[in-house]
Amino acid sequence: MKEQFLYETFIPAITVVVVALLSAEFVGRSKHIGRGYSFFMMLGLIPGIIGLIFSPSAKKEPTKANSLYSVFGAFLILAGLYGFYQGIDNFSFINFFVLLSYFSSAFYCFELSKGNVLNKEPKYYFEGTNERKVTETKMKLESTISNLVNLKEKGILTDEEYNQKIGKIETDISERELKNSTEYKQLKSLLDSGVLTKDEFENKINLLKDSSDKEVDKIEISKILNSATDNYLKDLNNL
Repeated sequence: MKEQFLYETFIPAITVVVVALLSAEFVGRSKHIGRGYSFFMMLGLIPGIIGLIFSPSAKKEPTKANSLYSVFGAFLILAGLYGFYQGIDNFSFINFFVLLSYFSSAFYCFELSKGNVLNKEPKYYFEGTNERKVTETKMKLESTISNLVNLKEKGILTDEEYNQKIGKIETDISERELKNSTEYKQLKSLLDSGVLTKDEFENKINLLKDSSDKEVDKIEISKILNSATDNYLKDLNNL
């Protein structure tokens, strides 16, 4: 009896829970569906897989409100109740997990219909460490901007205060993007190797900033880098 419970109930139940947890953590957290919805929906497998496939990445815009999702939600509730009624005589953990999955999926659909499904704290396990940090930082800054907009609309922040804080955040974003650009890393490498002096490096960085602001062709930056490298090699040959 114990072995039957172990192999037919306990181990399968634990397996389902572990799969749901892993899917929610490593996939769900990178999408707007998030970890919570992913876990409960994955208990029924199919609803979870569908949710994970169609939920947009947390880097992108969340799903827009659409009343059609509430129809799907109502259908899932009816399907869950029907399944519960059909299996009530032999109710097991599988029936319970499926019922929980269908009800969670229904609630998820109702929230989708109102445009309320938004993952504000995503995590990306399958990106490079640096790329992941940049993405997470950018998401936090965008969330901060959204909060500032709300405070301004409520009259808590004045226009001047709002503009000052938004300006600071936008400057911070630009600085981070600049330091993660290929051109900045190339210039930094030339500075570290002694090809560029500190003043030259700062001048090139200012030019790089201007090129970003004015959308100047990046070929000009490449020419500067190549010129600096050629001059350095010539100096070495003349030694």
